Amino acid sequence: MLTKLKYAGVSTEDLLQIYKTFIRSRLEYNGVVFHSSITNQQEQMLERCQSVCLKIILQEMYVSYEAALEISGLETLKSRREVRCLDFAQKCIRHPSNQRLFPLNDNTLHNVRTREKYLVNFAHTTTYQRSAIPFCQRLLNKKDIERGVQLGEEQEGEQEVLEEVGEVEEVEEEEERRLTRGRG
Repeated sequence: MLTKLKYAGVSTEDLLQIYKTFIRSRLEYNGVVFHSSITNQQEQMLERCQSVCLKIILQEMYVSYEAALEISGLETLKSRREVRCLDFAQKCIRHPSNQRLFPLNDNTLHNVRTREKYLVNFAHTTTYQRSAIPFCQRLLNKKDIERGVQLGEEQEGEQEVLEEVGEVEEVEEEEERRLTRGRG
């Protein structure tokens, strides 16, 4: 379909829109459900589909897959699936009947820095361990920890700024004292 449209003279922007609407939507269908359990080979096959479509759309401008993603403003399908899994989990948390899928971790016996906020279901089998709900629980904990680290870095940055401002104020006060001593 893309080759025939490219041959007919359809613009690159329109081809990208057609790709997003008709092809990528099929590649991402039920991505939240199967993302955590696909193999590396299956993941490469999905990315190869997007790569081939970008080769058709960009033709001479296509140098590499990464460069094509940058030119077209697209993301890898893997990163899009991860974002969709995170969105799914966050929507479940806000929904009254689905928030039971992501229970809060009540284990307050241990006071550790990186305590997981959400309880991750124990998996007796690798099949369940790689299924969507435990994956989303781990993803929520990972994002929560990253958010905490970012907040910590922001607070450290604010503290450094406050310290610099305090040093400047001390220097200004010292200069004022010298001036008042010199006058008196």
